[in-house]
Amino acid sequence: MEKMTSAHVAYSFLALFVTAVLAIDADHAVAGETGKWCPETIETQQEPKTIPEGYAVSADTLGPSRLTYVSFFDGPPEQQADLVPDEDKGGQPEWHFSSPSKVGGYWIGCHYSRTQLMLTRQLPASVRKCSVSYQKRDQGLIEGERPIKQITCG
Repeated sequence: MEKMTSAHVAYSFLALFVTAVLAIDADHAVAGETGKWCPETIETQQEPKTIPEGYAVSADTLGPSRLTYVSFFDGPPEQQADLVPDEDKGGQPEWHFSSPSKVGGYWIGCHYSRTQLMLTRQLPASVRKCSVSYQKRDQGLIEGERPIKQITCG
């Protein structure tokens, strides 16, 4: 039996946290035609592992982390099989899931501003494609990216 490292423990805790956040924050999700895929914002609490001598830590008062982009994976995200879009229709990327995944289903990864956390969840087996549409550039940017307007999966 493999010994659990601190990374395994941290990942397990993160997976549990993500599940809880998705369950609690489902009403604040970017919606698609077939359901809710990524919460628009998440509350995070970050702490440094070490603090260099002579420095102090101050709290970030910029509010919650906002959804900045999404990824799709063939298999659990920890396997890092990040998929590239199959099409890009005028800045609206689209992923096709025409053949069944052989490594644990297809997953969505929700990425947020000012954090390295990614919320993930497995897509239902019935999902055959997902697309992401973005707001216009003149409506503001989040960390240099256009905000997501809608995630549609079906």
